Amino acid sequence: MGATAFGIALNRVLPAHHLSKESKEIIHLGIGVIVTLTALVLGLLVASAKNSFDTKSEEIRHSSVKIIAVDRLLRQMGPEAASSRELLRGWIDNNAAAIWTPEGRRVPVEQGNIEWTKFHDKAAQHGSHQTTRSGAASENHGAWSTTSRRRAGS
Repeated sequence: MGATAFGIALNRVLPAHHLSKESKEIIHLGIGVIVTLTALVLGLLVASAKNSFDTKSEEIRHSSVKIIAVDRLLRQMGPEAASSRELLRGWIDNNAAAIWTPEGRRVPVEQGNIEWTKFHDKAAQHGSHQTTRSGAASENHGAWSTTSRRRAGS
């Protein structure tokens, strides 16, 4: 409403050559340029947001695959790796909410880093047993596969 009143008052004050048809066309062209630039900026903003989302989504996928692989390896190591699996599960639980926003983190970053270090140290301790356990795990897997084939055949 105020803009309408301002336009009416300005119409009375402006000289006639500013109100000609050519002047109005120039103003329309200027408005068209502004609208086009605004659309371009908004398009770039949306593209940037989508790129950021896709990058974060891909990071989450890669991290998930790595976590699943570590959990499977720890499961194959048997009961002696149960505490490491619990540490991994706790670390994931505490940090899952912080994927999209750091404020969602349940524990401070420092404590999360300490938990990760504990997990890494335990995994390193189990790593020395890994060669003996992995051989046993592959033998057990082979025995399980043979048993499964026998059951499937009968």
